[in-house]
Amino acid sequence: MRTLNGSEVRVPGSPVRTLLRGESIVVTPGTRIDLGEGVVVEILGPARPVPREERTA
Repeated sequence: MRTLNGSEVRVPGSPVRTLLRGESIVVTPGTRIDLGEGVVVEILGPARPVPREERTA
């Protein structure tokens, strides 16, 4: 992610970090990114495949 406006990043278990203009960071599932003006992006992990038995129940 390359920020242009100082987005705030909340990685689980870590303090909030404000990114500098143009700074990049690698994020993991559970991370929340506040882009400003009420826009928040949450990084999710991959979906868990549903076993065949559960699909027909």
